[in-house]
Amino acid sequence: MYSCEKSGADYTEYQKQAFYMMHGSFKNEFYGITTTVTFGKHYQKPLKARYTKDGTNREIHGEITISYWNGDSYTRYYQLSPDACSLYMYDDKKNISLTYCKEFIYVDADTFRWREWKGDFWDTYKRN
Repeated sequence: MYSCEKSGADYTEYQKQAFYMMHGSFKNEFYGITTTVTFGKHYQKPLKARYTKDGTNREIHGEITISYWNGDSYTRYYQLSPDACSLYMYDDKKNISLTYCKEFIYVDADTFRWREWKGDFWDTYKRN
């Protein structure tokens, strides 16, 4: 099992299960269009980042790269909610000015699902 600890308190069981899965590449194919999500570095101790819109602190749990069919690729820094149902992605790991939010479902060690916040359609990603 993946060891996930932070100073002062442990991650929730939901986060631990999801973090165990969150490494390597996953692929979603929809009508010939492929999107790849690659979970990179996971921080054993979360990084602290300041949200520039309101000055609050956020935790950064790791790095994620999203690659689209047209060649566009973006690396973001993610925070997984304590219930592991929301994945927040930030544009920077020190001063956050832009936030993306996905509803997130950990299915098993090789599969997850996500959708735009309050969106209608879930995308399923399977390990590459």
